[in-house]
Amino acid sequence: MHPNGYSIALAFLDRIRFYHLLLDDIKCFYELPSKRVKTLRYSHGGQFLCYSYGKGKGTFISVISTINMQEICQLKVGSDVEQIIWSENDYELICACQGYISKWSLVDSFANREDIEVSETINLMRFDFKTNKLLVSTKNSILEIENSTNFRRVPVPIPNFHFAYPLDGKYIFGDAEGYLHVAQTLECEKAERLAVGTSRSFLYSKSGTLIHLTPETSEVFIIRTKAGVETKTVKE
Repeated sequence: MHPNGYSIALAFLDRIRFYHLLLDDIKCFYELPSKRVKTLRYSHGGQFLCYSYGKGKGTFISVISTINMQEICQLKVGSDVEQIIWSENDYELICACQGYISKWSLVDSFANREDIEVSETINLMRFDFKTNKLLVSTKNSILEIENSTNFRRVPVPIPNFHFAYPLDGKYIFGDAEGYLHVAQTLECEKAERLAVGTSRSFLYSKSGTLIHLTPETSEVFIIRTKAGVETKTVKE
């Protein structure tokens, strides 16, 4: 979905379609032919859309302007893309592949690529706006990455740890047992535990609010962190 909330991009077998979200309808306003699209991601400002397509060594990422729908550049990845994110200021495009992370910079028109080796399976990749660093959640730890030579590994003292999610100066940790843990630091000290069901479900954050969907029980957990930790449960 576009950051303004009024349009959305959807990938189909042979094209990407862009829709306006109306009061009681959705209307397609543009189509972009492309096959094997796997991942779509708008930049935070909404001025760019990137998407990965292809397979294996024939995988590419295309960056287009949402203002005129023209392609800005095409990036050769050479491996299946699992996740794509943008840095806070939209200056960097970051993608996760099997065994490594690749970064491109808008400053040099995405000309130079920086690869960071990650031997473990990547569960979740998020940009921490508080520290301006990349957080990569693996099986038992978090990689806090500034660049390919400056990073640290943070062990997470949570059994069956699955992901870490930065939110409004705090960190949300999810495990495979159906709990979220809210802490002030990546070291997960004095964390508050919340039972929310499957913590691999969709997460969305905006203005210090995290919305956590649990399809197994049709519950929606709304977690606000600005004034302590406040939770609200909505169930159909």
